[in-house]
Amino acid sequence: DESSPDARMSPHAERVLRHLHEHHVRFAVQSASSASDVAVDAEQLQRKYEELQERHARKMESLQRDLARSRRLNELDAQRQLHQAIDALEKDRRQQAARLKRHHDERNRIMRSRRLTYRHRQQQMLQEAFKESVRARKQDLVDIQAAVRERQVREQDRHRVYLASLENFYQTQLSLLTESLAKEKVEMKQRAAAQSRVLERMRRDFKEQLEAETQNLYRLVAEPQEGWVSSNQAVPSKKRSRRV
Repeated sequence: DESSPDARMSPHAERVLRHLHEHHVRFAVQSASSASDVAVDAEQLQRKYEELQERHARKMESLQRDLARSRRLNELDAQRQLHQAIDALEKDRRQQAARLKRHHDERNRIMRSRRLTYRHRQQQMLQEAFKESVRARKQDLVDIQAAVRERQVREQDRHRVYLASLENFYQTQLSLLTESLAKEKVEMKQRAAAQSRVLERMRRDFKEQLEAETQNLYRLVAEPQEGWVSSNQAVPSKKRSRRV
């Protein structure tokens, strides 16, 4: 705060006073005749040193107050001069703005009077051009709408043709699939019947072969030993004749 400045001793002044104090102490120690004289001199020097520090602090405090007061006065004077300069500049700016406005108004009045006829002709030309442009845009809009409708009709026709062709394709595929399934069903029935016939024939042949082998075994058991070869040779011929 400038109203209560720091009154502490400056580092340089403190160093100087400390140096003087130490110098006096050394001098007193060297020149004293006894320890009591040295103590007395040292105490006196210490008091003088403290008094000197106190006087220096008071002087520094007074100097700080004077400096703060002078600084405030200078700031107030500078602010006053700045406000005066700003007011003068603002006044000059207003005067220049007023002069410029008068010149501008006069120039506009002169130019307005000169361009009145020309502007009227330009407005008429612009109105005609605008009307012509509006008519052209309307015609373009009509043409675009007609083209859009025609394109929509073509797209609808193309879509109908596509749907019809797609329907015909799927119907054809369905017919082919139905025909293929029916044919496959007939073929499966035929294969099943053929397999049944083959299995029946195999069963019958196996039964006949089993009966023949059974009879042969009975014959071998029942006939004497001498007739075993003849009967064993006769059986295969009989079996072959049956299979044929």
